[in-house]
Amino acid sequence: MKRWTLFLLLCVSCSCFAQENQSLDSLLCAIHDKDQSVRQRIQSVFLSGNRDSIMAASLQMNAVDQENQAVVFGILDKEGWPAGLCSLANSAIFLVIDHAALPAQEKYYPMVKEKADEGIIGKGDAATLQDRILMRKGEKQIYGTQTASVRKDDGTVYYLWPVENPDKLDELRKEVNLPPIADYIAIFKQQGMMLVWDKSLSVDGLKQMMGKN
Repeated sequence: MKRWTLFLLLCVSCSCFAQENQSLDSLLCAIHDKDQSVRQRIQSVFLSGNRDSIMAASLQMNAVDQENQAVVFGILDKEGWPAGLCSLANSAIFLVIDHAALPAQEKYYPMVKEKADEGIIGKGDAATLQDRILMRKGEKQIYGTQTASVRKDDGTVYYLWPVENPDKLDELRKEVNLPPIADYIAIFKQQGMMLVWDKSLSVDGLKQMMGKN
């Protein structure tokens, strides 16, 4: 009788856990959709060149990001990174961290790195966040995932943020499942944008170019 009671308790517990996970999956998937849809909208607005529209879209994106961060950071602070999530839900957590301010990125980066090492999210995701943190701190990046835009008379030119070890960049990118840097540059070209990798360019030099925008 006791064994049967224990079996029922285990079944109820597993059922509740599954329901909680489904609910959390749904919540995080919705957050993923909001994060991506607002960025798709702002991308199209940027192409229009209308400053008022760009400002309005930026404010909307910031509002969505703050809403998403309130939910995701609340979950992470309370229980850590939840187990058993679907891939889209895990991706949502990463995106919300990746699009947060520097203090939050630094706070949650160890979680991102841990989940990348476990295969829960891609190693390229952790590498991207690491590069973004370094760039925001005014330091050279490692994996070449970050760019900066510079306005010129004939339009906008993107520059690869200076990297720590340019001679080993492709080797380092391969370790985190990122394509060669030449392929990354080609993607920009396919989308009608110019990405320049000037190996001689320093962080201060690029900042000066950006400051002239």
